[in-house]
Amino acid sequence: KADSTNAQAQFDLALAYTSMGDAFRQSNRDIASAWYRKSIALTKQLSPLYGLGARHLIAIRNEALAEVLVKNEDAPERLRLLEEANLARQELAGTSPHGLLHLMRSYCKLSDAELAMGDFEMARHYANAALPFFDKFDAASPSLLVLRDLGFCYESEGAAQHRIAMDLELSPAERLTAQAESLRWYAKSAETWSTWNKRGAATPESERARHRVENLLTAARAIPQRQ
Repeated sequence: KADSTNAQAQFDLALAYTSMGDAFRQSNRDIASAWYRKSIALTKQLSPLYGLGARHLIAIRNEALAEVLVKNEDAPERLRLLEEANLARQELAGTSPHGLLHLMRSYCKLSDAELAMGDFEMARHYANAALPFFDKFDAASPSLLVLRDLGFCYESEGAAQHRIAMDLELSPAERLTAQAESLRWYAKSAETWSTWNKRGAATPESERARHRVENLLTAARAIPQRQ
């Protein structure tokens, strides 16, 4: 505060705001969102100094804020944040070793956000946009980042296919195919989280993700096969 022209201090302050958001994101989402908003606002002020680096940080912090905006009335803002992050992810995809991985996960997050908004066509569009990346990444990868993002993305693919299977305007054959695809993706996600645990990486957060997808898989299997 005493030296507002100190760019390094401002950069570190924005990072500290993000860390505060991270500290609260599992226990108090409202407090976490307030810290993330402060970090995003300050990072945007610093963007002329840091260029692409700032774009990367804003994308990270947009996605973090979107993750804690879980109320129904938050859905439009969540989508806007993820759309903004996705533009940066596309721009930065080739600039870092994990650029393509970040872009893949960005598409999956957008698919989930569009489902929450009820725009099933756009949800399917973003789910399809993520598909080519699965050929680039393998759940056998030693990288836990790859394993984590594949686990989440496979779940997103399952959710998109499940919604297709529920569409009464489609033919029974189309719905049956979508149902089978939904089961396949949920099973892949569950298997990925099982691999995560076998590597000794389990956390309370990863366990919630694993239990969620296992419940989705069980529910999907309980749906009668349509003729």
